[in-house]
Amino acid sequence: MGERKIGSPTSSVSHLFDSTAEIDETIHYRVQMGTGLTISLWSATKISSISKVFKYMQFIKFMKDEKLFSALKEINEKLKGLNWIILSGLAVKIYADFSRDVNDIDILIPNWNEFCEASKIFGKNFKKRFLEKENFTAKDSGFELNVKGVDVEVTAGMWKMKFEDLISQPKIDEEWIKHTQEKELFGLKLRLQPLEDLIVQKIAMNREKDKKDLEFLLTKLGELDLNFLRKDAKNWNCLEKVVSFLEINGKDSL
Repeated sequence: MGERKIGSPTSSVSHLFDSTAEIDETIHYRVQMGTGLTISLWSATKISSISKVFKYMQFIKFMKDEKLFSALKEINEKLKGLNWIILSGLAVKIYADFSRDVNDIDILIPNWNEFCEASKIFGKNFKKRFLEKENFTAKDSGFELNVKGVDVEVTAGMWKMKFEDLISQPKIDEEWIKHTQEKELFGLKLRLQPLEDLIVQKIAMNREKDKKDLEFLLTKLGELDLNFLRKDAKNWNCLEKVVSFLEINGKDSL
């Protein structure tokens, strides 16, 4: 078999590896991204750490959303020093190893003073809102903006939500904050909505896209704090639905 050498790794990912000497220079594949970005993917036969292979595969998956990553970088720079948390679809995407397609970013800034500071940083006036979205309504304080071509919604927290058959009052307290998870994404340290709260939210909303998101999260059920999940489900007023979901998917009942 002839050599299929098509170049060495791009500089944007070479820092993930100890040295280019670890790379098999003879077997390469080319991955053409939807953004026009082209990356070389090489065999792992001479890479010393499996974690490095995983990081590179993460890069390939996420850079299909290069615009999204650029927006996250700018948000991270502007909100440096403030505590902000990624919610909903993008949180699902990161928890699910980037399998889910996402076109926007939802952010929670739970500290009121920091939320007000963020609105000044972005030059956006926040307002008390009554939101109507598909099968539910909600009240919050928030604002919207566009970063690098990506729609971003910033909220201080939805304190009351009404669905077709229930009224929820999600609580963002110290325990909720404690259960957020930090993920590092190519140098960016991002904090995500608690996995438990994300699952409860998706069960409560019960739209078609929520059902699909729950499928992405099925592999994470073993990581749940069941005590916190139970408390959170009660706040969302959907404990019975959460119990049913867990039983159907082979998880011990609450």
